[in-house]
Amino acid sequence: MHHIMKWQVRELIGEWVTNHQERKVSSTQLKKAFLADAEEFFESCFCEEFFAKLVPLTGPVDSGREVRLVLKPPFKRESPPFEETEPALEAASAEDGRSELLCTLEDVCNISLDEDGTGLELARRNGIPLRLAVRTRMEGRDLISHLAGFYRLCEKWTFSLSGELRYPASLDFCIPNNVHGPVTNNFVESKFKQKSKQR
Repeated sequence: MHHIMKWQVRELIGEWVTNHQERKVSSTQLKKAFLADAEEFFESCFCEEFFAKLVPLTGPVDSGREVRLVLKPPFKRESPPFEETEPALEAASAEDGRSELLCTLEDVCNISLDEDGTGLELARRNGIPLRLAVRTRMEGRDLISHLAGFYRLCEKWTFSLSGELRYPASLDFCIPNNVHGPVTNNFVESKFKQKSKQR
């Protein structure tokens, strides 16, 4: 793997900005070009990584194999080939680095944490749970928090994948009362017009 030093990154970004300034592009075009390049060259920046063991359903934790878990967010490439990927949890093998899809975020129904906080079980729609073991309680909570946060962001914001998580008081009020996040005035007006036409 080729490592780039900080000064090299600064130099590359400086060249990139200079090239775009010389072409006299608008700030909107500059932002779009930057995001397109970030997508192409730094796609892994949008991912979260955790180290864990994949544990067999019936075996002890020690029998699991070491993997690097990669939580990938939804991704819609703005430049060719315009791919769109679903949020997913992948495992890269510690031995050879090969990656395999464990599940999409849409497939996860519930996440439970064992008593010591280092064992997780992901209930999936296909009925086959996925068992993971992390090194510390904090890593277990971080993994659950990221999985649940991505799920709420991408699938259903009012549903929490785990009872282990506690949200801020405002969110604890909003979820049971079916209050959703901030919306624009245009959205509210169009919603009211749409509902009034249905009557």
